[in-house]
This record gives sequence, C-alpha cells and structure tokens, in this order.
Amino acid sequence: MSALSGLVLLTPASARAGWEQRVVAGMDTHVYTPDSLSPVGDGRGLLLVLHGCVQTAAQLQALANVEPGADEFGVVVAIPEVPAGGVFAGCWDYYGANHTRENRHNDDLLALAEELSSEPALAVDPDQIYISGFSSGGGQAIATGCLAPDVFAGVGIAAGPSLGTEAVEIGFASTTAAAAAALCETLAGPASGDFATQLTAVHTGTSDFTVAQDYALINAEAFALRYGPGLTTETLDVAALEGHEPAGEGTLWVDGDGPRIAWMKVTGATHAWPAGSGPGGLNSFVEGSGVNYGWFLAEFFTVHNRRVEMMPVEPGTTGGDTGETTGDDSGDSMDPSATDTDASTTGDDSGGSSGEPPPEETGASSSGDGGISGGSVGISGGLEGTDSDCEEDHGGCACDHDPRRDRGAGALALGLLVLLLGARRRRRC
Repeated sequence: MSALSGLVLLTPASARAGWEQRVVAGMDTHVYTPDSLSPVGDGRGLLLVLHGCVQTAAQLQALANVEPGADEFGVVVAIPEVPAGGVFAGCWDYYGANHTRENRHNDDLLALAEELSSEPALAVDPDQIYISGFSSGGGQAIATGCLAPDVFAGVGIAAGPSLGTEAVEIGFASTTAAAAAALCETLAGPASGDFATQLTAVHTGTSDFTVAQDYALINAEAFALRYGPGLTTETLDVAALEGHEPAGEGTLWVDGDGPRIAWMKVTGATHAWPAGSGPGGLNSFVEGSGVNYGWFLAEFFTVHNRRVEMMPVEPGTTGGDTGETTGDDSGDSMDPSATDTDASTTGDDSGGSSGEPPPEETGASSSGDGGISGGSVGISGGLEGTDSDCEEDHGGCACDHDPRRDRGAGALALGLLVLLLGARRRRRC
C-alpha cells in the first residue's frame, strides 16, 4: 500500500460517486458527484445546470457531457427539472424585470443551492457555487445570478436571452447592455457588492437562429459594466478549447488578477447545449460537435474563482498577453498568469431549437458579431511537454502531472494530502 492510499480514510463523509436522481428543494433533480475534490478552496464546487424549453433535465443529464469537467475540477453538478412543467413548454420563468429571491423560479433555485451545499456528504465549498443554463435556462441563470451574487460565484449562459426581455423578443435584441446591467444591479440590492468577485461565461453559435446571437455580447458587456471599471479585453482562442473541433471567435474581459468574463461565438454551433463530445447531429437540443461547455465552465469558474484564497502563480506560464503557450504537461488554461489546465470547449452543428417558447413563437434572429478586439491570450498548452521542459520554462518548479493522465485514486489522494497539510490551494506551476 502506498503512503498516499491511506489518506482515503480522511475524506469527509462522501456521497457515492456518479449520478443519482432525487427530489431536492421540491424539484426532481439529477445530481452528479465526482470522486475528486476541487483543486482550490475547501471541498467541491457546485454547478447548477438548467435545461431549455422543450427539453428535460433527463435529456440534458444524458447528453450534456458534464462529467469530464466535473471529475477534473471536483464539481458537483445538479440538473433540476423546472417546477410544475415551467411557465409553458418546460420554460424557466426568466421573463421581464419582476424578480425577487422569493418569487417565480428564483426561490426554488436558491433553495436547491442551499440544500445541496448543506449536505455533508457532498462537501460543497460555499465559495464555489455556480449557476448556468441553456436557452430559457440561460435567461434564468442570469436572473438568479443577478439576484444573488453573494450565493453564485459564477454565471454561465448558453444561447440565453438578456435580463428583462420577454418571450416574444428572443429572436431580436430588444435591450442594451446598459439597461441589462442597471436591472441586474437593482435586483441584487444589498448584495451588489458581491459582483466584485463574480465571474461570467457566455456562449452563442453562428447557426443559432432561435435566440438572437447579439444577446450573448449584450450579456457579456452587461456583466462587464456590473463588475466595474478597469477591465480590458483580450482574445480567447476558441480553437484551443476542449471539445470536438471547436472554432470561432472569443473575448476575455480581464483585470489585474486575470479573467472575469468569457464570451465565445462558436462557428456552426446551433441553438443547443454545446457538449463537445464528438461528431454527430443535434439530439434533444444537445450537440456533440464544438465546445465542451460543461468542461469550460468547470475550469473557468474553478481556476479563476475570486472567493477562495489563491497562492501566487509564476507569470508567463501560458504566454500571458503574448498568446504564446508553453508545452508543459499540466494541460491548457484560460488564465493569462496561471498554469495550463486544459479548458476546451466547442460548438458546431445543424439547426435546432429548444428556445424559450415553442418554435412557432420565435422571431427572426439577429446574428451580429462581437466586433471586439484586443490582445491575444493563448489557451492551449502542450500535453506533449515533459517535466524537464516545465522545469526549464518555470525556473525549476516541478509541474503537476497532466490531470487527465492521473485520475481516480491518485488524484483523490493528492487532493487529500493537500487538505491534510492544511493548504487551501495546491500550487500549480
């Protein structure tokens, strides 16, 4: 028996790894628990993933391909079924401006986050709770993320309309970033100070003709306004993200501590959750080609979390502002100043719609592109890099093994060793 294997006994009361379906906060919910712990903070992250209209939680659970990212970054994933069948056609009630923590579907989702984070067996770190969604689920993620920035450290939006919009407005951009940002601030109320440590990731596709593509940029810019001055833009290399043949354009909004917001417009991606699981067509509003958005969210929110204590990372390990990447064996990263940790995603495929209302209620789509320029940030790292390469590039600092080569008991034991030593974050060099 190795010296590390005995550390398994030191785990907190742990839930059985894998998927389980149960009622949580009154909602039929699919919960995925990884064996691994988060490499930052204490315990595991928690990511709520909300389905779209004309889509079920079971379909999203079966096809969304969230497990690899959850395993890699120690994130519990919860996919709830919208209560009572939704407002219509299985839609989440993101519409309009009349949102409070106690009404519509917001109270259900806050209760879901609270109940899951209170379960000792899941070992959820309250500083690593995130909400995301597709289509109407994306709109709902924005509404709840704006209401409770103190609860949600990150908001992920895939093909989602903007805050304050109505069902009949999904096919054309009917608001502005300034209006959405102002409403978001109003909804947050006394919790608005927590926007200072919140993150956002936004995805759209060039073949989404259900929800206006312009909403993605509006959403990103609205959160940029909410997060305050001092943000600059750099290019996000979509082709380097995890997934199946990703391509497109992207932007990172960054401050002195790294990325805060990611926006991507993926070539060929339709109105579907981007699974990035491989080639194939649209299935239940999930597509295999393109970005693995589940991985992207797990990595982006974990690596750049602003609410957990971080150890300093040597600059230049992923090329920083130059867009160059080193060939170290720790994978890819979206952090201009952190080590590579392999954050891939992509989206691409044929048409489809699971949008807010049923297809007959959709309007003409707007497909403006971001038009944002800036410095280039390299995302991909070389898996072929050797430890000696890493030591040379990083001043002799020994790199972590590529996490994809060393999963399971070994990775768990390493995480447990870190906890045993009282470290809040494993150093990544």
